[in-house]
Amino acid sequence: MGVVYRAYDVAVQREVALKILKGATPDPPRVRRLEREGALSASLRHPGIVRVHAAGELGGRAYLAFELVEGARSLD
Repeated sequence: MGVVYRAYDVAVQREVALKILKGATPDPPRVRRLEREGALSASLRHPGIVRVHAAGELGGRAYLAFELVEGARSLD
């Protein structure tokens, strides 16, 4: 559904995991799914669930900014 990048949020001066939807044109059902993911994740509090810092749209692309958790990198 999306691609996750390591990014730096200059507003709060911290690294985040930035999830952006794949594809050049926004698909409304996928944007709603990403928004639901952000809302549900933000409502949960558990050590095994990363926190959502922000959600929005930039340049026509929806995104979620999550707490960055260091770990193994994917080989994909």
